[in-house]
Amino acid sequence: MWGFLSEFWDSITSVADYPVEFFENIGKAVAGAIGNFFDFALHIINDIPILIGWITSNLWTLITPILNLFNFVITFIKKFFIFAFKTGNFENFWNIPPEIKDIFACIPYWNYFSIILGISILTILTISVIKKLERL
Repeated sequence: MWGFLSEFWDSITSVADYPVEFFENIGKAVAGAIGNFFDFALHIINDIPILIGWITSNLWTLITPILNLFNFVITFIKKFFIFAFKTGNFENFWNIPPEIKDIFACIPYWNYFSIILGISILTILTISVIKKLERL
């Protein structure tokens, strides 16, 4: 290789007497061209993983709500069948202490009052949902 470079150098210097700055400028131009080539190539090589990451990120953003919907439906059906056919003692389901039960037992007509209170809360919630749907 060094023989080729020395022959190349001898053929250039034999034609004319070039100043040193001429060869420095040629070297800078060649180095700049090679640098730009590698900069462009490395830039393209670097852009490919970034593009793949951007595409997969956006696809995951689009697919996530669909997967969440399927997850909700499957979980709902599974839990429904687990608890719908479950047998057991539901007497202490709310874990309300007996002291609090005694307070409510002292209120006259508490059974009727609790039913009316529940129905009125459900009515208010239903009306608010209907009003919100009318705005759409």
